[in-house]
Amino acid sequence: MKFSVSSRLSKRIQVVAAYERLKSYKGAARQVKSDVHFVRKWVKRKQAGLGLGDRPRAGRNKLLRLDQDKVVDLVLTAMDEGKGPPQIANLLKDKCAIEAHKQTVRRFIKTNLGRPLTPRKKPKLTDRHKRDRLAFSRKWLRRDWSNVVVTDSKYFWLCPKGSGPKKWVRYGHSAPDKPAERNCFKVHVYAGVCRAGRTPLFETVGTTGLKAETKGVTGKVYKALLHDKLIPACKDIVTSEISWIFQQDNAKAHTCREVQQWLNDQDFELMKWPAKSPDLSWIENMWAYVTNVLNRVPGLTPQNFTQHLNTVWNSIPREVHDGHFKSIRKRLQA
Repeated sequence: MKFSVSSRLSKRIQVVAAYERLKSYKGAARQVKSDVHFVRKWVKRKQAGLGLGDRPRAGRNKLLRLDQDKVVDLVLTAMDEGKGPPQIANLLKDKCAIEAHKQTVRRFIKTNLGRPLTPRKKPKLTDRHKRDRLAFSRKWLRRDWSNVVVTDSKYFWLCPKGSGPKKWVRYGHSAPDKPAERNCFKVHVYAGVCRAGRTPLFETVGTTGLKAETKGVTGKVYKALLHDKLIPACKDIVTSEISWIFQQDNAKAHTCREVQQWLNDQDFELMKWPAKSPDLSWIENMWAYVTNVLNRVPGLTPQNFTQHLNTVWNSIPREVHDGHFKSIRKRLQA
């Protein structure tokens, strides 16, 4: 049974007082319903003049116990200035002489004061979304995915979003608007993956410096990309010469009437994909792998960024490719 600090101290005082009245360890233990060893320990401590309170403990400092008002004011001011736990830990050391690790500061902030500015986003699923995802998973759990080509588009940024120190905001306060990222080189690509391999990366509208009639990928642009590049590349990587399955998400350009009519006239099966289900698509993990590798490449410039991007994509290790493909069943089971 756990006692609070006050209840533990009260127990020790009762034990010592009972012993002083009875002059017997057993009698005091019986009266306060405690253990003889517990009585002897605290009586000896009292007689030695050490007091009945807790001794200072080793380990991380509890920031709330160390001049609480001063610590809280300092941390809140630093948060408002955009400082993160590492910088706040240095401030505590310089201004309050408090040695605290950045992880201790991070836990202190999250528990008492605020949250990271950009929380992880998760799609909001309605009951219909959940039913569609469940029906899809049951249907495709035991089907063969060897000849399913999973496609998707991805923006790769020369200056990745979220780089730099993380900002924190107080609980109950709205996050300030972040300035738009300008003059950041980006590449927008489409690709497909299946068990046998990967298609090349196909640049499309949205790439910095690529002249186009539209600002984004429209049905017309996507249809041309399918006809000229993506579908021929998908046919090259599937292992079956008879039938294969094409997968795409439910972006507006993918589901417009013009594109759907064209896809229905082709000689392959079109997979009906449930809405808001990026977690079921294993190409998302391929994108993440490429992004992580690119973030470690030094000396990237707008002139060599696309070349490095294609190099990383084409050199993904086979064990990484196979590992993500084998995760399909686990995703559907989950």
